[in-house]
Order: sequence, then C-alpha cells, then structure tokens
Amino acid sequence: MLYQVAAGLLSDDEISAPLRSILSYQENIDVLLDEVTGINPNERIVHLKHSDLAYDFLILGLAFSTTILGTTNGASSHQALSHSMTPT
Repeated sequence: MLYQVAAGLLSDDEISAPLRSILSYQENIDVLLDEVTGINPNERIVHLKHSDLAYDFLILGLAFSTTILGTTNGASSHQALSHSMTPT
C-alpha cells in the first residue's frame, strides 16, 4: 500500500478513517482543531490560540506542511503529496 500512497493512487479516505467518526460514539472525548501556543503539564492546561483547555489525558496529533527548499522553479507543481491538512 505504501507505493500506492506515494504515487497518489489512493485518496485520503482510502488510507484512514476520519478521527471524528471513529470517536463519535464516545461521550467523554472532544476532537478539536486549533493551534497550540503552550502546554502547562503541572496544571494540566493546554493554551490554544483561541482558548485554554484543561485536560485529564492529552493526545496530540501533529500536522505539517511540505516545503521544497532551494529547488528548481516549477518543482512544487510536479510534487506528489501523501497528506492533507484540510480539516474534514
């Protein structure tokens, strides 16, 4: 399957299920999309861009974006990405 992902033959939904739908039956779980500006583990508080959030257990999903540094012009138009940062 790895070559299919790398070649762009599979779409995002064919690779994994959306986190919100997997956890939708859990009443004690919230899925948030925000920017973390800081974490205070002693007080168990996550500082977000738009608010603060107290937690009992914390699971972070990190996002990234691809950057082509120092390459020939036009390289970005020919790249094949295997990820998407678009929220679902």
